[in-house]
Amino acid sequence: MNNLIVFCWPPCSWKTSYLSHYPDYSIVKSDDEIKKYDGKNLSQNELNIFWITDSLKKIENLRNDENNIVYDSTNLTVLRRKEIFLIQNISFTAVNFLTDFNIIYDNWEKRGKDIAIESLFYLKCIFQKSKKTEWFQKIITIEQHKKSDYKELIWFLKTWVLHLDTILEENKDLKFLYYFWKKWKKDFFAEYFNKLNYLDDLILEDKLALLYSEIKYFYDDFINFLDITYTVSSDDFIDWFFENILKNKIKDIWLNKQKCHISFIKLWKLF
Repeated sequence: MNNLIVFCWPPCSWKTSYLSHYPDYSIVKSDDEIKKYDGKNLSQNELNIFWITDSLKKIENLRNDENNIVYDSTNLTVLRRKEIFLIQNISFTAVNFLTDFNIIYDNWEKRGKDIAIESLFYLKCIFQKSKKTEWFQKIITIEQHKKSDYKELIWFLKTWVLHLDTILEENKDLKFLYYFWKKWKKDFFAEYFNKLNYLDDLILEDKLALLYSEIKYFYDDFINFLDITYTVSSDDFIDWFFENILKNKIKDIWLNKQKCHISFIKLWKLF
């Protein structure tokens, strides 16, 4: 039985560079299928339908030729990957590219910024890691992280003092949030600290929970200003922020996630 390798992760995460690991495989690239529709004046939703359909047809044809295949596309969500499993008589392997936003941001700058940074950030947020419960027979995980990503964030939350130049340079996720809000005449961190000033007795978990609740306001603005066919619930967006920016990046949060959620509910009602 021939094999289908399914790449999963947003643009600028070095997926294409990883193709060198499969020199004898046939390659189906979403970029190639999308280019066929240049100048056709299609909506994003129409374009998605056409290029995905074309990609799956090409995979089906290659399978009939008994080729092993790599599907080089984003394949970000369970729903998006669902149609792949309609292909019969083939084994499925997923490759999850777990790349932090610092690396994605750097790659985005190097490749000429051919995608809106707001869209790129959003695609990262909605990513759902592939699991064997989706009918993948094998999962390969490639992780790329910058070790110094969040060292200033611990100090920032414990002391309530924000050195913007330092923290934003070392945390591209936060830098993006900050400048997105600035673009729409808001100041994410200033609003956060104004609220902290009314709650001098907050423990660390409550400080984090308040930051966590602020993301909901950001999410509402973010979605309202973007015209993207992908959708994600605000709860999923907040969970992504918590999992990727707070948990495991800040001391003691791993053991106190439940406390943070309780504090979040309390503070959300207050503000």
